[in-house]
Amino acid sequence: MSDLIQQQKDFLHALRHVELHVHIEGAMTPELLFKIADRNGLKMEHDLFDWSEGHNGSQKATYKEYTDLNQFLNVYTKATEVLKTREDFKDLAYEYMCKANSQGVMHAEVFIDVQTYVDRGLHGDDVVHGLEDGFRQGEQEFGVSYLMLGCALRHLSPDECIDGMEILRPYHERGLIHGMGLCSSEKDQPPTKFLPAFQRAKEIGFERFTAHAGEDGPASYVTEALDVLGVTRIDHGINGIKDEQVYARLRDEGIMVTLCPLSNIALNVIDHLNELPIRKMLDDDLKFSINSDDPALFNSWISENYLAIQKEHALSKSDWIKISRDSIDGSWASENRKQEMHKHLEEMLQAWEHVSW
Repeated sequence: MSDLIQQQKDFLHALRHVELHVHIEGAMTPELLFKIADRNGLKMEHDLFDWSEGHNGSQKATYKEYTDLNQFLNVYTKATEVLKTREDFKDLAYEYMCKANSQGVMHAEVFIDVQTYVDRGLHGDDVVHGLEDGFRQGEQEFGVSYLMLGCALRHLSPDECIDGMEILRPYHERGLIHGMGLCSSEKDQPPTKFLPAFQRAKEIGFERFTAHAGEDGPASYVTEALDVLGVTRIDHGINGIKDEQVYARLRDEGIMVTLCPLSNIALNVIDHLNELPIRKMLDDDLKFSINSDDPALFNSWISENYLAIQKEHALSKSDWIKISRDSIDGSWASENRKQEMHKHLEEMLQAWEHVSW
C-alpha cells in the first residue's frame, strides 16, 4: 500500500469517469431520505443510521456498516419504502446526477428497480418518468449522459421476474430503459433459474444484458450468465476473476467486468483491496471499470473508489487513462456519445500533460 501524493489525488479528481454499475436507490443519501420521508409523512427507523455531530452542531446521519449482503439488502429495502411519488423519484435521480457531475462522471448506466414499487401499489409511470425527469434535468444542466437499466431480482420467483419484464415493456418501447441486468443476492440463485425472464426480455426487444455474478456466488455463475443468459458484461465478477479458466475467458472474449471495490469491502466479499488483481488485469488487458454500486449506502462514491484503488495498488497515470478509456468503450452509450467522451477525456489529459508518475 502506498501513500497518495496530492498530485495523484488531484489528477484522479479531475479524471473523467464513466460509471457502469450503480443502483439508483443506493444513491439515496440519508439527508434526501429524511427529506422525502418528511414530505410523505413517514418516520424512519433511526437505528438504521450512525449519528455524529456535524459542523454546525447538528446531528449527521450515515448508514450503519453491514456484515453481509443480505443485511445490506434489508437496509436497502427499508430505505426505498419512503419513495412514493413521481417527485420523489425525480429528486433521487437528480441528486445522483449532481453528485456524479461533481466527481467528474461523464456518463452513468444506472440500475432501476421498477417492479418493487409496482408490487407496492405505485404506478410504473411515476417511477420511470420520475427518474427520467431527474436524469434529464441533470443531463441538461451538467452534460452528464445516462442510460437506465432494468433488472430481474433474484429474491423473486422466475415467474415473478417474467412479470417484471412485462412491467418494463412499455418503457423499453418508449426508449426509456435500454438494458437489462440480474441483481440481488446470488446465494442458491444460479443465473439459469432466470433464463425465462431473460428470454421474455429478448422477446420484448432488449438487446443488452448484464448480470451480477461471482459476487457472493461461485465462478460457475459467471460462466452460466455468459452461456445461458447471453450477457455481454459481468457485474462484480470477483469469484470469476479468481478462477483461472473463467479469468482467461473474460480476458480473451473482451468481457467488461464492472468492479465495485469499496462495496466488496463493505459487504465482506473481500477482506482487502489487494485481493483484486488490478495489476494483472491491466497487464493482461482484461477489461474492467471501477464503480460505486450503492454509493450513499456505503458512503463511498466513485472518486472514493478510485482513490482507494490508487492507495492500494499504486497505479501509474497511464494505467488510469487505460481504465477510463476502457470504461468508455465498455459502455452502452451510442458511438457518437463514445466519441464525445473520448474527446472530453483527451481534452482533460492535455491539461494534465505536465503531470506524470
